Amino acid sequence: MSRRGPLQGAPPEPRPAGKPIGGDSASAGEQAPGPKASEWFSETGLRFTCTRCGACCTGAAGFTWISEPELAVLADHLGLDPDTCRRRYTRSVHFPDGRVVLSLNERGNGDCVFFRAGTGCTVYDQRPRQCRTWPFWKRVVATSDSWSQSAAGCPGMNQGRLVAADEVRGIASDDGLPG
Repeated sequence: MSRRGPLQGAPPEPRPAGKPIGGDSASAGEQAPGPKASEWFSETGLRFTCTRCGACCTGAAGFTWISEPELAVLADHLGLDPDTCRRRYTRSVHFPDGRVVLSLNERGNGDCVFFRAGTGCTVYDQRPRQCRTWPFWKRVVATSDSWSQSAAGCPGMNQGRLVAADEVRGIASDDGLPG
């Protein structure tokens, strides 16, 4: 099950459960919440280790946002100039408020253009922030229910490294998703 997808204010989401599954209770541009008694993970933190299974790279179509600086790094890694990389590997997504944001292309089956079966992400070290911050997106960590829904499709969640609440908050505050 793929996890790519837009946040509120983006074009309609063609993916059943955008790159994280769950509600969108925090708007982009907000700071991650500080510690508070009601924060569901504040005492325990959250566990996650990427298994590179590809569940977040494959499946129904969606959006994998990439910034211009990230595109430049990716282009350099691929030995391309940024304009060629943009034309070959991205598409422009027009938001209702007039913003235009780049998203990585997908294959006809919805898989990310950089995912290869048996290999995984072929640009793992240069992947966009949206991919690097999964599953610690604002809307995934907003509630224990949204975390649990996302964990149902991601074998790395609730496993592996314990990520402290402060680190989760920091990642969520700059998760790479447009607001």
